[in-house]
Amino acid sequence: MNPAPSDCPITCNQCGITSDIRETFVTQRKSLRRFAGTLCPQCHHKSELATSKWLVFLKFVPGGLGLLIVLTSRDPGGASVGWFFLNFFCFEMFLVAVILPHELGHAFVARLVGLRVFKLYVGSGKPVFIVKLLGFRIEFGAIPLGGVTIAAHRDATWFRLRQLAYIVAGPVANALLAISVFGFVSASHFWDFDKLGQGMAFGQVFVCANLLVLVRNLWPHQIGTSLGMIASDGKALWQTLFLKRETIDNNYAAWFALEGLTCQENGQFANALSWFERGIIQFPNHLLLLSLNATVLIHLKRYGEARDCSLKILAGDTKPANRALMKNNIAYIDALLGGAELLAEADRYSQEALAGLGWVPAVKGTRGAVLLQLDRAEEAIPLLRESMEQTNEASGKAQNACWISMAETRRGHLTESRKYLDEAERLMPDCMLLERAAAVLEKALKESACPQSHPG
Repeated sequence: MNPAPSDCPITCNQCGITSDIRETFVTQRKSLRRFAGTLCPQCHHKSELATSKWLVFLKFVPGGLGLLIVLTSRDPGGASVGWFFLNFFCFEMFLVAVILPHELGHAFVARLVGLRVFKLYVGSGKPVFIVKLLGFRIEFGAIPLGGVTIAAHRDATWFRLRQLAYIVAGPVANALLAISVFGFVSASHFWDFDKLGQGMAFGQVFVCANLLVLVRNLWPHQIGTSLGMIASDGKALWQTLFLKRETIDNNYAAWFALEGLTCQENGQFANALSWFERGIIQFPNHLLLLSLNATVLIHLKRYGEARDCSLKILAGDTKPANRALMKNNIAYIDALLGGAELLAEADRYSQEALAGLGWVPAVKGTRGAVLLQLDRAEEAIPLLRESMEQTNEASGKAQNACWISMAETRRGHLTESRKYLDEAERLMPDCMLLERAAAVLEKALKESACPQSHPG
């Protein structure tokens, strides 16, 4: 069978969505089958999440099975098998437990050598809780697998040396943990694996867990995390030795981007803009900084500047997925500005973005907003509701709620409109669309309260 041409639309085998940007889809071979399924990013993420949940569940099976065997077996040989299972379960739990010290190792050394540490992720999936520990912000995911430390260089001096120290600190933390156990467990006992069948060998399995994490992280390969695929510590160490100037500049630029995003998460849009603009002064053509700058300008209602910035990015970016996202941003700004010419552009660009990135909640929301501005409220509302349901950020949910409120007002459903307006205010009291949505609803309420006049 000949492969499909690169410009042909591709279809997700799971949800049926199509896209004309083939490189965004993932080919995934089904277990025990020759068939390789094609998944959109959203379905691939769901598939990976489901696999991770099963892996976590399977970690508990040896513990339950081993405890049952130990408690019920009268045969020493059977009990030995039960102890092996229990020690294996303990080993799996230690693999989870040592994620935090591994990431803290990265974070402490990063801070020591002058990097800015933004956040530590422990686990993956939906965030369960966030804590402040030892001066670090740590986010724990629902699935206790993997971890990531987010840090960036504040300047490019001694970049390679500081980066090497930052990377190697995680594996060193695991090595130190393993060595510390030998103060309580004889080194000769460590190699006596018969003890695993004679009772609980906490020290032995703790050393094994740390050694496995050490080896797995130093082996150069790609690791799937909650932030996507990243290089293992071993691969990152190797890459650091041969870094190009462009990569160093990108990491330095990431500092400005991450500082701005941190401000943006806290609703400090003016401060976020200041960080992005400082970065753009250093790196005038950095597409990520320009994109983030355009986004925060929208929040500050400086729509004309945001549009100019977005058009500059669109002219300079050749990647299809990036161009689709930028067309989506321009379409959203056009919908906010209004006017026949801009709405015609918004209609065209939002359709193109939806055709390429139809699984992205923000793209659905933009298309809904454009349709509403084109007086097609019935078509707009399903997309806006879908976008609101799938969006995780409070800002995105609040904006969708405002658009839905305005759409319901146009349909004459004023009670429903008020409900969504209140929800938007609850989600984000300073949402940029609240004032607009409230004005639309207030005008409709006044008109409905006034008696209809008829010509005499």
